[in-house]
Amino acid sequence: MRKINFLLLTIVILSIGIFTSCESSDNEESSINQTVLIYMTDNNNLFSEAVANMNSLLSSYVPDDLQNGGGDILLVYTRALEKSEGSIAKDQKPQLLRIFKDSDSNIKYEVLKEYPASVNSATKEQLKSVLDYANNLYSGEENGLILWDHGTGWSPVTNSSMKAPQAYGFENNKSIDVQDLPSILGEKYSYIVFDCCFMGGVEVEYELKNNVDFIVASQTTIGGEGFPYTKVIADLLSGDRADLKLLAEDYYNYYSTEAPCKEASISLCKTSGFDDLSTAAAKIFDKDRENISNIDFSSVQSFSHSPDNLYYDLYDFMKSISTNSNELAILKTAIDNLVVYTNHTSLCNGININTDCGLSTFIPEENASLYFDYYKNYSWNQKTQLIK
Repeated sequence: MRKINFLLLTIVILSIGIFTSCESSDNEESSINQTVLIYMTDNNNLFSEAVANMNSLLSSYVPDDLQNGGGDILLVYTRALEKSEGSIAKDQKPQLLRIFKDSDSNIKYEVLKEYPASVNSATKEQLKSVLDYANNLYSGEENGLILWDHGTGWSPVTNSSMKAPQAYGFENNKSIDVQDLPSILGEKYSYIVFDCCFMGGVEVEYELKNNVDFIVASQTTIGGEGFPYTKVIADLLSGDRADLKLLAEDYYNYYSTEAPCKEASISLCKTSGFDDLSTAAAKIFDKDRENISNIDFSSVQSFSHSPDNLYYDLYDFMKSISTNSNELAILKTAIDNLVVYTNHTSLCNGININTDCGLSTFIPEENASLYFDYYKNYSWNQKTQLIK
């Protein structure tokens, strides 16, 4: 769907006067207000999309250099900056870049660190190494993270026939388990934006509730062109604080009106509301868990074509099993309080979307029992006891 002429990236780089530097940045000349790091695991079949996104980013809003009075930091970890042949990252070295605008309004970049071409970016060790290094260099009053690549949400596989996990990221049959993300992230981030599919699930977001304040993610697939990076950085860094609702709106508006494939679902969630949600869900599961086996799955909103019941609308699921209207109302209030924004087109991933509360969930029916032991390790399940 998305193709890019790799010569274009070279032309863009030369035309905007970008330079590289191996010297460390002096980040003491100005206090830092906001930082955002885009982490791309792009050594895979999405490499051309990474190049396209970098082209968009390098021709749009970027923050002023700290030495010129700027207060924000934009960092990108990617292989998609150098010249390349074909549509894959061939012998490309991942680089951690700081991108900024100089006093003459020229967009430039500084190479903060270069890694060997053999490095696999889709490992918990590499992600943690890059985040720790970046955080040691730059830490602001607000710190954000964009995770970019393939994703399968809470599930380590997309169906029972798959051998390689793809929870977040995918390079050379390696991936990062969602359950490892809390220890990788360490300190609390102001927000995380998932530019990857199926990360808008209650299992994923509850797992990260102690590591991040807000999460932007899709309950379904991310559009083929990813987030619209001509607008992303302006939404995040042009104001005193990131405008995450505007970011989600821009994503929806792009895919509903401009993109070739007009399909999208997106939500913005406030993680401080997950405790109330889990308490409400636990009460319903305690009384009505046995009703799961009687669900008419055709009446519950699904977000994928998987036969294993991996991604369904959370509220639609809870409504299908609950026998207590008061408890269901409490759960609905909890969802409404934590979902700051959600929107969807009528069709996503080829599926008709009739309802979308802003969060997806797994439904533990017997034909998906191969996931049960793994699912029990999620904090969401440990709190709610969906699967005992």
